[in-house]
Parts: sequence; C-alpha cells; structure tokens
Amino acid sequence: MNSIGLCENQNDFIMLPKVDFCFKEMMQNEKVRQGLISALLDVSPEEIGKTTLLPKEFKEDKYGILDVRVQLIDGTQTDLEMQVEPFTY
Repeated sequence: MNSIGLCENQNDFIMLPKVDFCFKEMMQNEKVRQGLISALLDVSPEEIGKTTLLPKEFKEDKYGILDVRVQLIDGTQTDLEMQVEPFTY
C-alpha cells in the first residue's frame, strides 16, 4: 500500500476512508454516516437521532474539511470535523 492509502496492484484496489474524496463520498449516505459516527462516539446507532452535513458557504471555504452536526436522542449535540493533511503524491 502506498502513502495515500491505495494498493499498488489494481486488482486489490481499495481506497481507504482517510482519503478525503472517499470519506466525503461515504458521508453522503445517511446509514453509513450514522454507523461511522456511532463507532467514533462509541454509542449505539439507535442513540443517534439526526446527522446533518453542514453546507459550505464558499467553494474556497475550509477546503478539504467536512463538518457533520450530530444530535443524539438524549439531546446532546456535537459537530464533527474531518481534516486532511496535505501530502505529496
């Protein structure tokens, strides 16, 4: 596997979720988003009431960052942010 998380052999191709594009695409699916957030917060999926992808105001704003607002059934709210560190490829 190379430094950006891709397999060298095309037959074994897997894009890891730490790759910005892959992560953003996964977050578009509500069930996947709920499952990942459940795992990150160490709560059951049933405890998550609502997840919302926060829109960006400008294209240039926060490039490479994805924000997700999470509201748990008990009323707890938090924002998750994923950032990707630049790398040479």
